[in-house]
Amino acid sequence: MNKKSLYIGVMSGTSLDGVDTVLVDFKNGITSDIEVLCSYSVEMPLDIKQMILSMCQGQSITLQTLGTLDHRLGLLYSDAINALIAKSGVAREDVIAVGCHGQTVWHQPSGEHRFSMQIGDCNLIAERTNITVVGDFRRRDMACGGQGAPLVPIFHQYLFASKSSLENIAVLNVGGISNITVLPAGCNDGEAGSLLIRGYDTGPGNILMDSWISKCKGEAYDKDGRFAESGTTSTELLDTFLSNEFFSRQPPKSTGRELFNIEWLNNQLDCLTKQRNGNKISNQDVQATLLDLTVESISREIEKIGCQKLIVCGGGAKNLYFMKKLSGRLPQVKVAKSIEYGVDGDLIECLAFAYLAECTINGKPSNVPSVSGASKPSILGAIYMKQK
Repeated sequence: MNKKSLYIGVMSGTSLDGVDTVLVDFKNGITSDIEVLCSYSVEMPLDIKQMILSMCQGQSITLQTLGTLDHRLGLLYSDAINALIAKSGVAREDVIAVGCHGQTVWHQPSGEHRFSMQIGDCNLIAERTNITVVGDFRRRDMACGGQGAPLVPIFHQYLFASKSSLENIAVLNVGGISNITVLPAGCNDGEAGSLLIRGYDTGPGNILMDSWISKCKGEAYDKDGRFAESGTTSTELLDTFLSNEFFSRQPPKSTGRELFNIEWLNNQLDCLTKQRNGNKISNQDVQATLLDLTVESISREIEKIGCQKLIVCGGGAKNLYFMKKLSGRLPQVKVAKSIEYGVDGDLIECLAFAYLAECTINGKPSNVPSVSGASKPSILGAIYMKQK
């Protein structure tokens, strides 16, 4: 019988829709042999969401506000973890560690002073759960010259590389931001295989679609892509979006709400409206164009890679119209949801941070320099020990 190796992953992403937690048994580190024991999610309180949005869009805040938000997120994460433990029936002393990504409020991967800031007090989480916590995953990679993102490719290798022995596979996560992991044939060969992996952000995922429908209709997201489907894509607007230098930049590259936000979108629309002598594009046509921005920015990268399979996870996989458009745009690629490969796409990022915690606790490097641009492999994260 394999010895249990229990870890918890905690994630609240760019979409800001909630906090996801998962309890997983890595079964003593046997490759790809994992068991999801329990999951639990809680909605992000609206006032916290609004405070985070303000920060991410560059609005000035006081240190008191930042500290308060850091504390409140620590409480929110702690409560979610404790609810997960109660739901699972597992004794908390059997859990080796929690991997908590925290909430990104600013990601600045380029320039003279590069940094990435995640908040959600890990000291508070360790104290209130009495479980060791691993957090602050991104900054060690950045200290080694990397982008600090994306971090999930090493977990994609862990999950899916055995399926890429004969063909190239890409794993696409469509959260607030979309990112891809490229798993070339043969990359399942441990550390040597990780040298073959590539990964980077392709641009907006759901972030602009969610922001636009929230502004137009007061809805959190476009269910099944119905609002987008009711419109017609504006080629003129799509070309304007795609002219942003991010899309032509070579990897390694990463982005976030600092660039792609509602203010950026409004500026693009205002400029185009002036060019059109005041003739505005309809709300539903904007939504359709935003969906095609996500589809097109992903598809162009997939075409460069030349993969045979595309495994889709994240919230975008639930958008039926998006999946239809993506499959239609990539007729030579088998596009499938991760659940078809036995993994719930809603849990992959959460599972990834449980896995990153397992790597840290066991002293294993978990960044991928070929992905992030770091100068060397590094053990990521800071450890906040539980009390004896």
